[in-house]
Amino acid sequence: MPDGTECPIQFASQTLNRVQQKYMQVDKEAYAIIFGVKKFYGRKFTLITDKQAISKIFGEHKGLPVMKSSDHAKADAMSRIPMDEADPYNLVEEADVIELNQIETLPLTAAELAQATAEDKTVRNLIQEIKYGQRFGVDKTEFSLKKNCLLRSIRVVVPSVLGRRVLKELHCTHFGTTRTKSLARAYCWWVGMDHDIEEMISNCAECQSVRPNSVKTRLHCWEMPTMPFQRVHVDFAGPFQDTYFFILVDAYSKWPEIKVCKCTTAESTVKMCREIFATFGAS
Repeated sequence: MPDGTECPIQFASQTLNRVQQKYMQVDKEAYAIIFGVKKFYGRKFTLITDKQAISKIFGEHKGLPVMKSSDHAKADAMSRIPMDEADPYNLVEEADVIELNQIETLPLTAAELAQATAEDKTVRNLIQEIKYGQRFGVDKTEFSLKKNCLLRSIRVVVPSVLGRRVLKELHCTHFGTTRTKSLARAYCWWVGMDHDIEEMISNCAECQSVRPNSVKTRLHCWEMPTMPFQRVHVDFAGPFQDTYFFILVDAYSKWPEIKVCKCTTAESTVKMCREIFATFGAS
């Protein structure tokens, strides 16, 4: 007002729905800001709050003044007398809409996903764990259930029976391993998803044909040996029928020595080298 006093222009309030009532206090305070901006948007404004939860987000170094409730009575008065009637524009929680839309982006319907979720033992056990227990250390806050479909954050948990269909959709553009993983992580999740994508890409001839060539490195040329067993090259082959083949080749004569072994430990390797050197000698 001209004399410097403040007078309210309009009040607004909203009763939280069942989902919002479960928010942490800081989330409730943040949602109040969102509600106010949506309700009164259209011109520049200054936000004033006395809530410590919000103050912790912005921090005093951001320039947010510290206020007491006695200095904030105009808003406090309305916050303690919320409307009893349901808000016709808040019948569906915004987060629910986002999560349900996330399901519809996949190449399957919510009904198909719900049925497969109910039939998949692994996902069904996970749902029971989230609802009733913490035996496996599952973080319940990561998961939610929408129309009997399980979501991890905003990613849809895909039962194994539908995994192949989702992989086919992800693979249709032949993006390669890294981009396909990035795309998948934005929409869905299942146990072993990264491994399944890697296996799918590695077995695709088209993906492999456009794969960038490995960075060429300078070849190292060994000095030519002057006598047998001056330098040898060794490697293991296998496993084949639960056995390995220890292969040693003399660089000078190209003479090969092969030994069959059951393990590839350092002790076993040293023992086989000593046997070969005891026969042919070492320069």
